Amino acid sequence: MNGYGSHTYSFWNAKGERRRVKFHFKTQRGHRHYASAEAAELVGKSRETYQEELFGGIEAGRFPRRKMQVQLMKEADAEKTPFNPFDLTKVWPHKDFPVIDVGMMELNRNPDNYFTQIEMAAFSPSNAVPGVGFSPDKMLQARVFSYADAHRYRLGTRYEALPVNAPRRPVHNYNKDRAMRFFDNFVAKPDAFYEPNSFDGPQQDPSVAEPPLRISGDAARYNHREGNDDFGQARAPFELFDAGQRNRLFQNVADAMHGVPGRDRRAPGRAVRSRASRIRQGSARGSGADPRRRQADRGRVVRRCGRRPDRLLRPPVFTLSPVAGLISPRIRVTLPALRKVGARACMIGRKFRGRWCSYLRSRSCSKPGSGTASSPSAGDCWRWSLGPR
Repeated sequence: MNGYGSHTYSFWNAKGERRRVKFHFKTQRGHRHYASAEAAELVGKSRETYQEELFGGIEAGRFPRRKMQVQLMKEADAEKTPFNPFDLTKVWPHKDFPVIDVGMMELNRNPDNYFTQIEMAAFSPSNAVPGVGFSPDKMLQARVFSYADAHRYRLGTRYEALPVNAPRRPVHNYNKDRAMRFFDNFVAKPDAFYEPNSFDGPQQDPSVAEPPLRISGDAARYNHREGNDDFGQARAPFELFDAGQRNRLFQNVADAMHGVPGRDRRAPGRAVRSRASRIRQGSARGSGADPRRRQADRGRVVRRCGRRPDRLLRPPVFTLSPVAGLISPRIRVTLPALRKVGARACMIGRKFRGRWCSYLRSRSCSKPGSGTASSPSAGDCWRWSLGPR
C-alpha cells in the first residue's frame, strides 16, 4: 500500500524562499488488499499477518520499495485554493499540483533486536533538519510538541540519545545532566550550560535559521464547517467505484457501525433498527438481494411468563422498552425496574401479576365468547417480548 505524510510541511532554501509541501511514498510492488471476511479469517489464524509478510519478505530478499514524491505549493497560492490546504482531511489535486519524483526508499534489513530498535524508536515531526519546516496545519502544530512529550513519558528524559534515535553526525547542544544521562558530552567545556557564554561553548548557526512563517487572518473561535466542503473530495473517488467496490464500502461502513442505536422519532420509546442495518439493506438492494425479512426474524423473544398461548395473538402484548417501560394497547406503566430484560423482567411480572392481570382481564383479556381465538386467557396476557413489534 502507499504511504502519505498527510500533513502540510514546508521546504525552504538559503534565500528564504518557502514552498508548502506534501510527501507521498508510492509502493513499487502493486496494491494488494483483503476484504473484511478474508481479513477476519486471517486474523483468526495469526494477528501479525502483515508483519510476518514484511519480515519474511525482507529475509527472502524481496525488499519493499517506495518511490518518494512531493507536491509543492507557493505560499501565495495557499490563499487561492477552494479548499483549506492545511486541512489534514484534504488532498491537493494532482492536476493543479503535480507530484515530483525525489528518490526511492527501500527496506532491506530486519531489526536484530526488536525491543531496542523498534519498541524504543521515537518518531516526532519536531525532528526537522535544515530545509524542512512546518506550516499552519493545526494538527501538525499540536503534534510538534505532543509527540516529543509522549516519548519522554514512554521512554525517558534522554530518549533522543538512545542508539536507535541518536543522530549519525555530532550534535552540539546544551542538553546535559538530569535523569538518564548515560552519555558523555562537553568534557572539554564542563562549565558551559547556556548560550551565549564566556567559556567558548557551542553557538547557533544563523545560516540554518528558518525564514519567517507567512500567516494571515484573525485568530478567533469559528465554525470550521462554514465555507468548507467536507464531502466533495470524498465523493469524487466514490463516483469512480464499480458496483462491487460500492457494495464492499457499504458493507464495511455497516460493519463498523454495528451496534449503533437508532430511534424512531415518530414513535418515542420504541426501538428501531440501527443505521447500520439500513446501510446494510442499501447494500443488499444494490447487489440484487432481497433485504426484506420477517418481523419475527428481527425480533428477539426473550421469555414468556405464564401459560403459553395456543396461538400468537397480537393484542394484548407487553413490549419491554428501555425508555417507555411497559406498553400495551390498554395500559402503559413506566417503571425503572421494568427496564430489565430476561429473567428479571419475568420475575417482576410474576410479582405484580395478580394486580395487573386482574385489571387486564376485565379491560382487555376477557371478552364475550370466551374460548374463541379473539379472547386470550389471563396467561396469554403475560407474554413478554423484546424487539420490534
